[in-house]
Amino acid sequence: MSVLSRKSLTLVALAASLGLAGCAREDLALDDAYVPLSPEERFPIEYSRGPVTMEVASVHGALQPNQVIAVARFARQSQSGGQSPIVIRRPAGGGASARVANDVASLVLQQGVPRSMIRMATYPAPASAPVQIGYVKATAHSPACGNWTMDSAHSYSNEQMPNHGCAVQNNLAAMLANPSDAVTPTAVSPSQAASGTAAIKKISNGQSSSGTPSIFGF
Repeated sequence: MSVLSRKSLTLVALAASLGLAGCAREDLALDDAYVPLSPEERFPIEYSRGPVTMEVASVHGALQPNQVIAVARFARQSQSGGQSPIVIRRPAGGGASARVANDVASLVLQQGVPRSMIRMATYPAPASAPVQIGYVKATAHSPACGNWTMDSAHSYSNEQMPNHGCAVQNNLAAMLANPSDAVTPTAVSPSQAASGTAAIKKISNGQSSSGTPSIFGF
């Protein structure tokens, strides 16, 4: 075989190898796309904040029984899921609405809301306008469930159902006492090692950890 023929074969082999390498790179690029698999990734728990408002009619000049119940419930709900100041806004016209606003503030205070968390303000409106109450509520939520596009009876791909783990994530979001924990968990307080050790010693000696005799006699 001549030198020219050997060079030609070498060039052909080199070109073929480069073509295969290019195909390999394309395959790798296609396979490089990340697909979320775990429920935590597909249905992440998100944190958001939004206003919650309520209006209290002031035409009677005082809180009515049904208004007392509604305002008391509203005040208690404002303290769940992270504390937020309650803003009580009365019409700038004063009159009966001013008395109702004071009654609302007193009732909110009775429901355990600290005085420092109550804000009083006015807004431009006649005296007959309602008193407005509002606070900012923090919520934790996950994407809604209901994707039934895959038929589990005729699926041969060995993949999870689109809804897999969605209900669990939504339930976890609903059970968060403080929705901000979805972003930054609450710091763990230091353990009380001394009191814990004393309680263990009492239990080991057959005593109640509270210091009272055991009702079981051992």
